[in-house]
Amino acid sequence: MPARRINPRLIKLHRPYSVEEAARALGAHKNSVRGWIKDGLPTVDHSRPMLILGHELRAYLEGKRKSAKR
Repeated sequence: MPARRINPRLIKLHRPYSVEEAARALGAHKNSVRGWIKDGLPTVDHSRPMLILGHELRAYLEGKRKSAKR
């Protein structure tokens, strides 16, 4: 079964997201979002709750999709 595609357009650009909110908005698991943070997704700071800016999350997901294309 192929992996489910994540739609970056579901993310609002001018809104900060927590890990749980980003996972809920994208329909992904929160461990997936934590993996993206470890892989290089920038956060606002390293305190809890980790906040991710919407425009950075969308840019990260679009860049990840472009690198996966052949």
